[in-house]
Amino acid sequence: MHLKSGIAAWVPRVTTIVAVLLASATTAAAATANLSVSLSATSDAETYTATISNAGPDTATNVSLTASLPTGIIPINVTPAPGCVFDLPGTMVNCTLGSILNGGSTIVTIAIHPITVGAKTMTVQVSAAETDPAPADNAASASPSINAVGISDVQVTLLDAPDPIRVGQPLYYIASVLNIQDDSAQNVMVEITVPAGVTLVGAVSSRGACTATGRRFACPLGVLNPSETAYALVVVVPTTSGYIWASALASLTTPDPNPDNNSAAARTWVNP
Repeated sequence: MHLKSGIAAWVPRVTTIVAVLLASATTAAAATANLSVSLSATSDAETYTATISNAGPDTATNVSLTASLPTGIIPINVTPAPGCVFDLPGTMVNCTLGSILNGGSTIVTIAIHPITVGAKTMTVQVSAAETDPAPADNAASASPSINAVGISDVQVTLLDAPDPIRVGQPLYYIASVLNIQDDSAQNVMVEITVPAGVTLVGAVSSRGACTATGRRFACPLGVLNPSETAYALVVVVPTTSGYIWASALASLTTPDPNPDNNSAAARTWVNP
């Protein structure tokens, strides 16, 4: 008798607990958060700003953002930290942003340094634990285009072949121009000055034609991106014996912090 009455007393309590648990599960399953993201960038492609907003109706939890970085850049800084970090290759940003209340927003700022010219397209994507009723606005991109960058260290070398050589044989001068760092070198030109006592045959570069003024050949090379090399070839025929000297000089419109390596020389021994 007592057992039956005890069971009867617990049935309403169990029923209430089950009802509460079911209601909580239903509420969690039905939670929605309308996230959106916008992305803006400065005209120099140095700073990108992502604004993540929650239009509700519920709080967005476990909010994350990923950003795909453009090519030809150096990662500089990202905030907020430590919630946002660059990946090891420096091609992505991953952010853990926590919760955003209904009607709230948060900002992620990504600083980079372009080292090549052209369009610098960054794409961002956001997500949360809740269902998003309008996921179309969960991604955004910005594509500032730049036609100049900061500094370029250009290095010149000049080779002569064959050496030694005989009078009347063709002599080849090859100038190579390398952009060591950090940015695209603009309006690069290499000038090769050949010695007296030679007959001029011609000149050409890996970027096109060269022009001659006296013993000097000017070869426009255009834009040199970091780690890129362009070449110029000059052909002459020595007419006298002894040592002869040629030189090469590179110029560019991008600031060069190390002009000492912008020139080179080659000495050739000419046999009779």
